[in-house]
Amino acid sequence: MPLRGGYLIGNVSPARMDFQWSLLGNCITTLSCLATGAQATVILDLVEEHWEDLVGELPLKIVYPALEGRDWRTLTGVDPKNTRWSYHSGGSWPGENHEHKAQNDISEQFNHTNNLKLIARAHQLVMEGYNWGHEQKVVTIFSAPNYCYRCPDVTRRTPDYFL
Repeated sequence: MPLRGGYLIGNVSPARMDFQWSLLGNCITTLSCLATGAQATVILDLVEEHWEDLVGELPLKIVYPALEGRDWRTLTGVDPKNTRWSYHSGGSWPGENHEHKAQNDISEQFNHTNNLKLIARAHQLVMEGYNWGHEQKVVTIFSAPNYCYRCPDVTRRTPDYFL
């Protein structure tokens, strides 16, 4: 990739280009020192140059307030306003609250409609290797547990459901 390139990360889905993730992903890349100094400068200059357009496209509450523990799972786990192939682009992620009861009902209805017993998700870092949710109707796993050396290698852990 050229050192004077624009975005390091882009997210193109079958539906459309996701500019929200492009901006957030590149800010994360810059803040976590995954970009070289020159690349970080170019990215931040580009963000500053297009600030009005980006703020118009991106709700600021996507990065504020910071959520910790189970709160972020509650707020981002099931969001009926998102369309298929859309990654939390309904307009105010993670600012809207969805109760556990609603999530459990949605999971149960989805499983029943599709003749499933379990939904498996694999798109987030789970420190324990796996995590149950929605009254054990959803299990979250991560396909690369030693992601960026942030947690121990837990690839050998298997949810009890599969034993």
